[in-house]
Amino acid sequence: MKKELKFIANHFGPEKQREKAIEESGEYTQALKEYTYALKYEDDPQEIEYRRKHAIEEAADTWITTWHFLHQENAWIEFWGFVKAKIKRTIKRIKDGYYDSSL
Repeated sequence: MKKELKFIANHFGPEKQREKAIEESGEYTQALKEYTYALKYEDDPQEIEYRRKHAIEEAADTWITTWHFLHQENAWIEFWGFVKAKIKRTIKRIKDGYYDSSL
């Protein structure tokens, strides 16, 4: 799969792939909103499942374009550094009660 991802990234180039990443991120955001809404307010299990699958499909598109961005920017080490730091920070915040609501 890595070979195929590189082929696509190289074919379109960084500028087109950044534009595509912006588009796919927006579609993923919208699909998550629709799935969340369906979970809260929809009675039809088929509609909920449709929204769930659509959100997963848009997550795949977002993942692919994110992979392209990181590949084209040669940013994997930086990326994983941020991932590790953000996980560590979130765990600390959970333990410190940062996310606990006082309302």
